[in-house]
Amino acid sequence: MRALLLLAFGGPRSLEEVELFLARLFQVGNLLRSSWKKVKERYRFIGGSSPLLSITQGQAKGLEERLNAKGHRFKSYVGMRYSHPLIEETLEEILNDGIRRSSPSLWRLSISCKHWGLY
Repeated sequence: MRALLLLAFGGPRSLEEVELFLARLFQVGNLLRSSWKKVKERYRFIGGSSPLLSITQGQAKGLEERLNAKGHRFKSYVGMRYSHPLIEETLEEILNDGIRRSSPSLWRLSISCKHWGLY
């Protein structure tokens, strides 16, 4: 069995996670609270969360099914850079599942060597 690991930017799963997401994204603890409120309002406008996690999980499951239908043995996982499930949490899950080999894939709109280093 091999882990199929999709890595993505991330986004808050709820309005309560917006501040944590922004703090991880900008890596500072003193962002203007007024900016956080504006961002939170934007997420509230689109339903209270980022759709990125559910979209990426759907893509991961679809890839897993297609690869396994061709005779491979993959289990899909999703790790996010700036929100839960964090990449380090996902790696721990993979290890706890007893899987020692993985095929990572970075799912980001703009990809460069610099971006790979961030993940």
